[in-house]
Amino acid sequence: SGTARSWTTARPDSMRYYLFTTTPALAREAAAAGIDALVVDLERRGKRQRQHGYDFEINTQGVREVRRLVQAVSLPVLVRINPPGPRTREEIRRAVDAGASEIMLPMARRADEVARFVDLV
Repeated sequence: SGTARSWTTARPDSMRYYLFTTTPALAREAAAAGIDALVVDLERRGKRQRQHGYDFEINTQGVREVRRLVQAVSLPVLVRINPPGPRTREEIRRAVDAGASEIMLPMARRADEVARFVDLV
């Protein structure tokens, strides 16, 4: 922990560190070490096809894990939802209700998708 603390004080002010996790114990350790925020990746739709052949993780967690992290630490918890689609409104509502401090929309390809997302948030 002492080593991690000195590491974070040496970084530029503009640099922010995010940890993808759904594990409260790891989140607490990361918070103590100076991590800036946590990310819970709820994106699933189309992800397996886009990442085929790559060694990327596809999570199976849900908003229950978001709630547990929010209760475990006092860090911002960002939630990545699915790409724009018919359930975007519901996904945003569920993430916000679980305590997400920010919502990340992946794979938006058009300005109207971004505008709709902003309107929903």
